Amino acid sequence: MAGARPALSSAATRPRARRAPRRRRGPAPAGEAATAVAPTVAATTAATTAAPAPGPQPVAPIYLQRPEPPKKKSNRGVGILIVLVGTVAFAVLWVAAVLVVGSLLTPSDEFGPALREYFTGGNAAGLRGWGPVVAFFIGMVVLVQILNRARWWAYILGGLFVGVFVYFVYIGASLVEGQYWLRTPNEFAVLLRTTWVSPYAVLAGVIARELSIWTGAWLAARGRKLKARNAEAQADYEQQLADAQNQAVAAYAQQGY
Repeated sequence: MAGARPALSSAATRPRARRAPRRRRGPAPAGEAATAVAPTVAATTAATTAAPAPGPQPVAPIYLQRPEPPKKKSNRGVGILIVLVGTVAFAVLWVAAVLVVGSLLTPSDEFGPALREYFTGGNAAGLRGWGPVVAFFIGMVVLVQILNRARWWAYILGGLFVGVFVYFVYIGASLVEGQYWLRTPNEFAVLLRTTWVSPYAVLAGVIARELSIWTGAWLAARGRKLKARNAEAQADYEQQLADAQNQAVAAYAQQGY
């Protein structure tokens, strides 16, 4: 038909739909990244400030009484008393020996005055009589101060020195009694020779030697007991020290250390 309009296609008559804009792929802008990181850092800082890390707790001191170490018992003090008893025994035996030997070497009518002069008179005021007794006491006191709690064999060896010491003390007392400084060399040699082999000098040394052995046996027996007591006291001290340490460890364990 002449007046009819040509028909338009459906594609021409429909309006075109708009496409959505495509997002850019790649790193976000600097502003957006800073905005995203800032809240995370702020949250971490706030959590750190709110809950600080716990520090080490101070250790509370624990006071315990430490046991005192025991003092070792010595044999020196009481040993002097034992030596004094031994000296009395030596004096008795010494006087008895002088009486026996003097009665054999001295006439009966002169024995009494000679004995009295021997112990109390003469040029040395009786030094030959009481000198060995004093020498024995001094020698044994020195010996017990050195040996203390030693065994008997040590006192047996030490008794040799005591006997020799008493022997030489008697010789010195005899020389003083004979006034050796007023004698000629020949007279002094005779006096010394007779004094060396004097029966009284030999008896003084022998009696001192024997009494030192038996006095030393007494001292050694007491020293053995003291050693046992000292060992027991040391063992008790070590046990108390170990108990104190265990108490300290237990107390710290209760506090959680």
